[in-house]
Amino acid sequence: MDEEQEITVKNEVGTLWTDISWAILASEGGVKFNDGKKPIEFIKRMMLLANSLDNGLILDFFAGSGTTGHAVWDLNKEDGGNRKFILVQLDEEVKDEEIKKEFPTVADICIERLRRVSEKYKKENTPSANADT
Repeated sequence: MDEEQEITVKNEVGTLWTDISWAILASEGGVKFNDGKKPIEFIKRMMLLANSLDNGLILDFFAGSGTTGHAVWDLNKEDGGNRKFILVQLDEEVKDEEIKKEFPTVADICIERLRRVSEKYKKENTPSANADT
């Protein structure tokens, strides 16, 4: 072998997921919704493990609060990719009465989250700001 190989030794035994925080869910995406929400970093990790192409198409048939779309845009921003996504969410009624006042359905939460993320990217003037919403 002509190439040098680097070996990384970890002192902590864990899983692929131990470094991902689930404690910040309430603040992700700028909309309050904790029911079944997944961390953006978790979804990004799954896309990388699935070897999603830089120009791949990601389908999420249970979009919920829109984490997958948010994660796709973040990953594109990080690595210059041009991934697209399709999110599907039924007009499922929100159970939390306080949240329901602003967002009657889970689909409304998803749409608002992606709108806010898109606006944030536009203000930052990042490549993901050109994402179709």
